[in-house]
Amino acid sequence: MTVVGAGIVGVCIAHALAGRPGTAVTLVDAALPTGATSRAGMAWLNASAKRPRDYFELNFAGVREYHALHRRLRPDWIHLTGSIADEGHTPQLSGRIDELVGWGYRAERWTGEDVARNLDGAVAVRRPHELFAHYPDEGWIDVAAALPDLLARAAEGEFRYLFGSAVTALDTDGRGFDVTLADGTHWRADQLVNAAGPGADRVAGLLGRELPLAPTRGLVLRLHAPGVRLGKVLLGAAATIRPDGPDHYRVHSHALDALMGRSPAVDRRELVAELVVRAARQVPGLARARVVAEHSGVRPVPADSFSSIGRVETIPGYVEAVTHSGVTLGALVGRLVADIVLLDEVSPLLTPRFRPDRFTRGVVAGPAPPPG
Repeated sequence: MTVVGAGIVGVCIAHALAGRPGTAVTLVDAALPTGATSRAGMAWLNASAKRPRDYFELNFAGVREYHALHRRLRPDWIHLTGSIADEGHTPQLSGRIDELVGWGYRAERWTGEDVARNLDGAVAVRRPHELFAHYPDEGWIDVAAALPDLLARAAEGEFRYLFGSAVTALDTDGRGFDVTLADGTHWRADQLVNAAGPGADRVAGLLGRELPLAPTRGLVLRLHAPGVRLGKVLLGAAATIRPDGPDHYRVHSHALDALMGRSPAVDRRELVAELVVRAARQVPGLARARVVAEHSGVRPVPADSFSSIGRVETIPGYVEAVTHSGVTLGALVGRLVADIVLLDEVSPLLTPRFRPDRFTRGVVAGPAPPPG
């Protein structure tokens, strides 16, 4: 069994497979497993921003999977802090809260007074009765800590990893795969999982498959801000902010990501300065913050913005696991892919909208989900 791609999705898949008795797993990546793609996002654990209903249900199951993992393993990289959203972040917020509650998701109505009281005045509140949504089951994942922990746990089974050399050739005879790396390493795999993130289309192409991606660029800053006390993920019109360890915060803006996409030559220093300004609008204490890290990367997004998870009928033994919201879905996708590979069982969560063969048949899946 070979998994290509050592980001959060690929590592979760390798962890899930290696935990099944009698399963030998090889994980391969051209680079070290740094979670570079996830670092270009917020690693926000959520389903509140997801539509339509089946995409929400997939992400809701992803949230529950981390809660179950937290109860079972007690890792220190799962932070179930909850999140809050204002009306600028979520249009028609009142109706969205009602919709989520109707779908069985915990969503609470908070006022500006509630936010000020529960977050020690850290957040700028325009009006005492301003509406916020509180999602108590959400939080964030420390990807940098998650990857080595999951790899160490996988190593308790029959597991090996090969990092630092790209897959350059994949050949299949319908009964397995001959895998070749740039450094000449070669082996035979009975099944192959493509979890290569932004490079998944290249890996698919080695097998003659066209996997259409629409990757997006992203910028995230890490700020050092002693004295700021923000214990939850904050989803605002100006920026999204979350804790990132003691006295540190991670900030992001979809508006600035869109600007990067429209203007590739935009001055990075201007973007960084603007992102700090936006963050300080939400949390005034961040105006004095120091930028200690800049993370820029490309997020893997299938062409219609929905996950591509499952077997490809025309390539026996080949499985795809490529998705936006890879952090929220990582642990769940690990388990679902293990069930597909080892048991040939496909979860009802993987509706036709998320099946890889929709691209083979030239049928894509409706409107794109909102960012999250």
